[in-house]
Parts: sequence; structure tokens; C-alpha cells
Amino acid sequence: MTSEFGRDYFNKKFEGAEWGFFESDYEQRKYDRTLTRAVERKPDAENILELATGPGAFTEKVMAAYPEAEYTGVDISDVAVETAEHVASDMPNPERAQILQNDMTDFARDTDEDYDLVFMSESVYYPHEVMDDREFQRFCQDLEGLVSEDGFLISSNIHRENSEEPQKNDKETMAQIRKALENGGLETLEAAMFPDEPKTYGDKGYREHDYAIWVMTSETQPEVQQRPTS
Repeated sequence: MTSEFGRDYFNKKFEGAEWGFFESDYEQRKYDRTLTRAVERKPDAENILELATGPGAFTEKVMAAYPEAEYTGVDISDVAVETAEHVASDMPNPERAQILQNDMTDFARDTDEDYDLVFMSESVYYPHEVMDDREFQRFCQDLEGLVSEDGFLISSNIHRENSEEPQKNDKETMAQIRKALENGGLETLEAAMFPDEPKTYGDKGYREHDYAIWVMTSETQPEVQQRPTS
């Protein structure tokens, strides 16, 4: 990605602990809801990828839920990677984890591996913001290539209200991103929306956001479920 959302940008975010991944009730609820869907769909996952792993708050939940699986985390920020490595090393199964410092778009393009589960939390809209339509569509095709034949991509993202000035994660933009993922070969099995979720931003105050969890696959599966929010 460009320097706008490159390593320096995310290093500053993680050094300041602005997003509070470990402490935030909002983040923890989102992680639990995401993981519940993964375990329901793929309880026997053997090979798991998390793109934009951040400091490892979700890593520890995934490794605890799948102690026999191989886990790979990728993040562009070396600050986040260092923290995530410490988190993984404290788990009972640290030998099954590797945390890589890399741009997720480069990783998705270059790897030959595929995965039973691919997680993306609050990250897919960053490449969409800096890529042109053709580049982003290619990235979506690369994401589809990461998902094994009977695997799943699970992505959770804020859906901000639309405004006169488009935002990288407003509802209209997120609908465009989901459409691009589907055009790239992924099929949406579930799109669960959680409205008015409270989130505290450190000393920047309190806001409420809607966010969605998408469950996608590269196989033909039953039609989209709009399940109750829980």
C-alpha cells in the first residue's frame, strides 16, 4: 500500500495504543462473534491466516480455539508484529504460530498457500482506499486464492453512516467492497449486522458504530443468511 497507509502510519497507531484492542469491550465482542462463526463453520481448521493481525488481541483467541492448527499472522507494522509475537509465544502452542511483517496485499499476491480460515478485521477498506478499481479487484482475486476449497474468509468491518464526503468505511463504500470481493470469486454465506455498537476511543471520546461480519467462501454454498445479531 502507499505511504498514506503504510508501515509508518500503522506504527504510530500501534505505538499510541489508540485502538485499545486488548481492553476494548467493543473489540472483544467483535472478536468473539467472529470466532463463533469460524468454529461453527470450520471446527477442524488446520491452517489459519489472519491478515492485518495487529498486536495479537485476536491471535490469542484463535490459537486457543484451534490449538492444533497452524497459525500465520501478517501485518505491515513491525510494532504490531513484535507485540503479536510476544502474545503467540505465551500461548501453549507457540511452535504452531508465525507472525510475518509484510503488506497484506503483497502477501496475498505472492503466497502459494491456501487456508481453511482467513480472517480480516477492520482492514479490507485500507487497500480499497489507495488502490484504483483494477488494482483492488486483483487484490480481491488474490484473497479468493487464499481460501481453501472448503474454507472461509471472515471479515468484520465498521459500517459508518454515509455522508457528503465518502469515507473509507461508510456503508456505501463497504457495499462496493463486498461487491468487489464477490466479483473476485467469493460468495457471501452470511452478512450479520450489529447496529449501534458502543466504542470508546481512548481520550477521544465515545461513539456508536454499526459493524458487519461477512462469512465468505470460494465454493458454491447456500444463499446468504441474515442471522439474528448475537
